Amino acid sequence: MHTTRRLTIALVLVLSVCSLASAQVVWRSVASGNWGTAATWQISTDAGGTWAAATSAPGTKDTTSDFIIATGHTVVVEASPKYCFNLTVQSGGVLTAKVKQPTSDIRYIRNKGDYVKVDGVFGFAANPADSSDALSLQPYGPDQTLTIQGSGTINICRLRPHTGRKNISVIVDANVTFTYVGGSGTGGSGVYSANDAQTTSSHSQSNPGARSPWLTSATLRPPRAHRPTARQTRHSISTAR
Repeated sequence: MHTTRRLTIALVLVLSVCSLASAQVVWRSVASGNWGTAATWQISTDAGGTWAAATSAPGTKDTTSDFIIATGHTVVVEASPKYCFNLTVQSGGVLTAKVKQPTSDIRYIRNKGDYVKVDGVFGFAANPADSSDALSLQPYGPDQTLTIQGSGTINICRLRPHTGRKNISVIVDANVTFTYVGGSGTGGSGVYSANDAQTTSSHSQSNPGARSPWLTSATLRPPRAHRPTARQTRHSISTAR
């Protein structure tokens, strides 16, 4: 009798610990404001099951939490870099740096997850011919395949894998505009492999009927010269529909 009771209590404790260990933290905007301000966010520690107002700003290197920009909110990346696992911008939501090009103040989102999904606005909503936003993506790796997807307006200043991180692939499964014009406005590389390792860059389209990403005022930067190292970063841009 006593043995059974002790085993039951032990089992409950084990299950509780496992549940806490597997909980997914999600941050969701509750108002417009800066990314680095607590009042902008609410937080869930059970993958979106329950929500509470954030009592502090997101961690400075939080690469395990998902972030959601909710409908009707504009979140400003007021400093660089910011960190996340997966990133979602819902329809009617806006994520922006509020910094216009040309500028050397590029604002990066360092993403360590599987996807960036934009059904709202990433960057800016104006015509690409206008002075554009400095919001950029930096896949954080290593061993990462990041898919950029969604039906929203996606204007990325720069797409630049983090230096020194190996085996990073990026798939563009959406209409995306890369807008980098260089720090002085004289041109630059919107898709840039900044890794002192062997690097492969490619632009492919697997579906002849799909639209290719636009490279506005920017080009795919060619790989750096191969160096004697075992590290390798794959940087592939494709539309697969």
